[in-house]
Amino acid sequence: MALPCEEIPDGCYSNMGVWMDGGLAPWVPCNDDLVDEALSALQLWSGDYLVDLGCGEGKICRAAAERFGCRTMGVELDKAIVERALEKRNQMPERKHLVDIRYGDVNTMEWNEMPTCVTMFLLPEFYPKIEALLERFISAGAQLLVLKWELPGGRWRERVTEKNDGRFWIYRRC
Repeated sequence: MALPCEEIPDGCYSNMGVWMDGGLAPWVPCNDDLVDEALSALQLWSGDYLVDLGCGEGKICRAAAERFGCRTMGVELDKAIVERALEKRNQMPERKHLVDIRYGDVNTMEWNEMPTCVTMFLLPEFYPKIEALLERFISAGAQLLVLKWELPGGRWRERVTEKNDGRFWIYRRC
């Protein structure tokens, strides 16, 4: 089964080295249709605060800010990709104040404000590394949007029941 992602253009920066050194996934941009469909399923509004774990170039954050007017924060382990995300954010002058992109490890960051929605497109073998953080977010009432690979086990309950061909899942606490 093909990944729901765009082809990485020739000359595009790859963070394969960061991923091999302990990152949670190699950076591969999601296609726009998947992002739009998944964000629509979250039923976001301007009062939401969305956090994207492993945000890459910030596509999900920018789309949520543009379409729904909600505040967003993306977290990324690769400094070069963070710089690209900031450049792309700065190209949206009317909504750039809604998009915060940070360099860092999601497990060592201080979370002074709990998000209402959390998104991630990470490889499933890394889910155990962030399970405690996800539990904290979900316990505080956040929805969790997982792209491509569903969460294992019965600790989470799927909220979205419509068919989307296994491209994303939205969870909340059981």
